[in-house]
Amino acid sequence: MAPSIRELMLEECDDVMVRSAGSLTSLASLDISNVCKIPDELGQLHSLVELYVRFCPELKEIPPILHNLTSLKHLVIHQCESLASFPKRALPPMLERLRIVACPILKSLPEGMMQNNTTLQYLDIQYCDSLRSLPRDIDSLKTLSIYGCKKLELALQEDMTHNHYAFLTQLDIYESCDSLTSFPLAFFTKLENLDIENCGNLESLYIPDELHHVDLTSLQRLGIVDCPNLVSFPRGGLPTPNLRLLSIINCQKLKSLPQGIDALLTSLDYLHIYNCPEIDSFPEGGLPTNLSGLHIGNCNKLLACRMEWGLQTPPFLTMSGIEGCEKERFPEERFLPSTLTSLEIGGFPNLKSLDNKGLQHLSSLETLKISNCGKLKSFPKQGLPSSLSRLYIEGCPLLKKRCQRDKGKEWPNISHISCIVFDRFDAKNKEVILS
Repeated sequence: MAPSIRELMLEECDDVMVRSAGSLTSLASLDISNVCKIPDELGQLHSLVELYVRFCPELKEIPPILHNLTSLKHLVIHQCESLASFPKRALPPMLERLRIVACPILKSLPEGMMQNNTTLQYLDIQYCDSLRSLPRDIDSLKTLSIYGCKKLELALQEDMTHNHYAFLTQLDIYESCDSLTSFPLAFFTKLENLDIENCGNLESLYIPDELHHVDLTSLQRLGIVDCPNLVSFPRGGLPTPNLRLLSIINCQKLKSLPQGIDALLTSLDYLHIYNCPEIDSFPEGGLPTNLSGLHIGNCNKLLACRMEWGLQTPPFLTMSGIEGCEKERFPEERFLPSTLTSLEIGGFPNLKSLDNKGLQHLSSLETLKISNCGKLKSFPKQGLPSSLSRLYIEGCPLLKKRCQRDKGKEWPNISHISCIVFDRFDAKNKEVILS
């Protein structure tokens, strides 16, 4: 019966037991943990599709027999604190996914590891503190995720004589690549999703003048988060006509959004800007006409000129979120467009009441979310829009008290709403009222 075993997990087994697994020729998935060595006998597992090597603090190397696993498609190496080297021979020829996590003394992946492999599409490297370089010839890669690798340097040649990332569609860089100060968007012509987070030395996204002709029509999602030294986007704007989501969060030095977002970002559907205190206006030309969702929070200079945003212009704007405004009354007349179906108001420390003049024309509004407005205690005397069907109130103790069913002073103004939820993220105090 043993040769027909398809999945096997070995934990804290002696060398004899691990070697014996090499005779299980039908094995498709092998999970090894807490072993000191990977024996050569495992190179006989020609049917193996998945290999997991985990929690092996004494494992110092991955043996060359890895190349013999001709059916292997998925390899995970996790928390091997003594792992110092990868085999210099090539990866298994059919390997598609490689994940390396928490190997703190691993310094590099050998240049020749891709020699016989043209199938690797997914590379995920996390918390390898000493890792400095990746192979330059991973041309087949479609997804690259880098987390917590501060010393890692990406191979980016300005002349683009050879583009090592020509087929990359997703790139995630989190708390990594301390040497990266400028990110060359033009290298990534097939990129669909780009997320850069917590890269403290990143100063700019740029496109060299000689590469402004490069096609960036694949990019659909761009997120820049916790990059405190970011100061600029490419000169002339982002030539990304199919970009659907742009999120810029916690970029304290950034003073302006990409130029020409109205003309260049013609497919932009959602724009999220949060805690970027130096941004003081939208670019000339205003908002993209295709925009359906806009969320602005804790951007004091930008919020100060909110009446100049031109929210009436995008004909499809249905969702808006505003956070961190100092006003006592909100919203102002003619600020919000009548197309809104969802409105979020949060973090208004001085807000005492909602203004009927700014709400009465919202005849399509279905969802209203109000959070962390500690002084807010009343709705407009004229009531909320009759179209409203969902009301969420979070962290507004005065308002919550006045909205109690049948006895609260504000109850007559909200009794027509079919679903009212108080403190939905507080399991102890959550309350739901359904009419």
